[in-house]
Amino acid sequence: VEGFFTRDGKPDTFADSFLNDENLFSLLNMSPTELKQELAKGKSVVEVAASKNVSKQQVIDVIAKTQVEKELQADQNGASVSNHVKEQMMKALEPKVVHVIEHKSETPAKN
Repeated sequence: VEGFFTRDGKPDTFADSFLNDENLFSLLNMSPTELKQELAKGKSVVEVAASKNVSKQQVIDVIAKTQVEKELQADQNGASVSNHVKEQMMKALEPKVVHVIEHKSETPAKN
């Protein structure tokens, strides 16, 4: 699914790369389409997670872990990386993840 968020009327591929995550959908127990519909209503990922009794930290951890694994797959060509290095990479990604999951789509004003 594309277009979880849009920027200037176009899909925000940066946000999509974080949110298009099977582990996130599993954690939230919802499909990509369901998540997209909730975000379109003006909710943040954090708010959607809270409605499912999932903490903000759980969401951060799942997304950061997936992003680190993608990065390592692309960079390492099968080389092993210690858990400590993975944890450092996840911590470094946390501010970016928080920015995405706290973002709310701008919804048209209803008169």
